[in-house]
Amino acid sequence: MKKLTQKEAEHAPEWAKSMAVDENGIGFYHSIEKAKLKNDGGQWWPNNHFDFSEYICGVMTGEKKTGSYLDAINFDATDWQNSAIDREFGE
Repeated sequence: MKKLTQKEAEHAPEWAKSMAVDENGIGFYHSIEKAKLKNDGGQWWPNNHFDFSEYICGVMTGEKKTGSYLDAINFDATDWQNSAIDREFGE
């Protein structure tokens, strides 16, 4: 099964600052850094309610860029609670 890596950032929207996998293995882009995320109920959410005002979350669909769960990339969910990674921006 596929592991979440920085390679997935190739197709990330501009607003994406981090990426993570939920308990079902679906990958998501997040508009906040991983330090501001927590996992709860099988999903990743902002640590506090203040972050929700500017928070965006989008399903990873790779080259398709549809944002549809039908096109979602499935990842290995074995260690999903530790899957969050910050996006590394190139120079």
